[in-house]
Amino acid sequence: MEAVGVCKDTTKLVEVPTVFPGYKFSPTDVELISYYLKNKMDGLEKSVEIIPDADVYNIEPWDLPDKSIVKSDTEWFFFCTLGKKYPPRGALKRRATEMGNWKVTSKERDVKSYSQVIGIKRTLVFHIGHGRPPKGKRTEWIIHEYCMKEDDDLVLCRLRRNKELYKSEATRAKVSGREAEWCNEFREHVQLGKDG
Repeated sequence: MEAVGVCKDTTKLVEVPTVFPGYKFSPTDVELISYYLKNKMDGLEKSVEIIPDADVYNIEPWDLPDKSIVKSDTEWFFFCTLGKKYPPRGALKRRATEMGNWKVTSKERDVKSYSQVIGIKRTLVFHIGHGRPPKGKRTEWIIHEYCMKEDDDLVLCRLRRNKELYKSEATRAKVSGREAEWCNEFREHVQLGKDG
């Protein structure tokens, strides 16, 4: 199976995990910024085509894994251009989907290569519903967002599904059922608002 718009060499690289058990695409924070993000910003598309572009903050997190070139059960990578929430002067970034929004969970952390700061890392968690808790409900979807120190319009996102959030399979099934119900109720509520 060949990915659309990806050269044959990259397709072969993506197929490597099936040839070598135990191998996986797992770059460090420094590699994500100093190689992938820097090369993308420098226009070296061929060297970073293993990570696709996606409008991460307009797509529900459970729909994103299918858009990834590297297939995984727990971790996916995307380049994303951040839109401003209140253009043209607003500094806040737009991170809301139809079903919920991404909330920053901690302060920005510097990513260092040796002692030099090369970029910034932010952690965001997806909440179903809009507004502050208890309106928005925390989910198991997490994004680590990486940007260059001097430019945060283009980011590299590491999407993770934190399965450790729910310890047992039974608990996960119950929570997933409640999440699905909550999503359906929220969709109906949004639809009523549009129709009315």
